Amino acid sequence: MYVVAKELLGLPGLPTTTKGIREALSRYSGGLPEMVRKRAGSKAFEYHIDCLPAQAREAVRQRHFKSVLEQSGCKSDGLPIKRNSLVKPREELEIMRQCPALVEREVATLTDDQKKVADARALLAQEVEKLRAAGMSRIAAVTFIADGSRQGTLPARVMVAAGLANARKGSSRIGVSKSCLQAWLTLYLTTKPGLERLALLAPGQPKRKRPEDVVWFFGMFWPHYSNQNGPM
Repeated sequence: MYVVAKELLGLPGLPTTTKGIREALSRYSGGLPEMVRKRAGSKAFEYHIDCLPAQAREAVRQRHFKSVLEQSGCKSDGLPIKRNSLVKPREELEIMRQCPALVEREVATLTDDQKKVADARALLAQEVEKLRAAGMSRIAAVTFIADGSRQGTLPARVMVAAGLANARKGSSRIGVSKSCLQAWLTLYLTTKPGLERLALLAPGQPKRKRPEDVVWFFGMFWPHYSNQNGPM
């Protein structure tokens, strides 16, 4: 990653003027061809960030990764289905691939809230992937998103997604944890786009039982209770 002097104004560990920064960069680079070059289409010289002091170099990296997140992201692709807390995600995925009809049946029972949560989790996974493509390691990208979601430093659309992704109620629950984001990213990467992917990203929500689903009531209790000649 290369930068010019004016792009480094205000960063820690560097002079406060463009001229001072330019002179400092000349010293830091030592004139090495891999550290300094002429910017294409310009008369300005640009310098590789590896020649910067540690503080300034880290600030440039953080600013770059934040700008990556500022770019418009796409919405997740498909509809989610409910999670089964008794089955591991990998096993659930195998079941879905063996029986596609099961996925379609579960999709029909989803609420709008479940779909929104799944979309939000997919968006966060996409943001992690954007940071990885920009040069971050997986754990660094996950940490960047998780910490930013709790500190409120991420772009507005990512902050909204972080709030939805938790699928929790209460204003005291802010941001996402690294462990949760790691899990959502794994699911995002190991599933195919569409129903399969978002099937495992959707949260499980208890469904209201229909009367006919209460087997003990209609199968065992009701025949005795409705018998007018039976015991009290």
